[in-house]
Amino acid sequence: MSGQQCAECGCDITEETGWGFTTTLAEGSPYAWYCGEHHPNKGKGYTLADLERMREDAKVEQARYEMSLMDQVGPDVYFHAKEQQ
Repeated sequence: MSGQQCAECGCDITEETGWGFTTTLAEGSPYAWYCGEHHPNKGKGYTLADLERMREDAKVEQARYEMSLMDQVGPDVYFHAKEQQ
């Protein structure tokens, strides 16, 4: 975070102030950085329960994907390839 300043108030952004960014093409930079207080999307994000649900859903989808790979190539080839990673 060092060297970043809030696009709204100009304060230095640190872990203590909190931070966020949005994509924009303003001033030739693809990102606009904001301190926690001035972030335009503050309070519009996901809740912890949402993130936990998304994480669990991703685990289920990953397991389905792994099973489909095993079905396609067979267990012997699948586990041999997994050992090589």
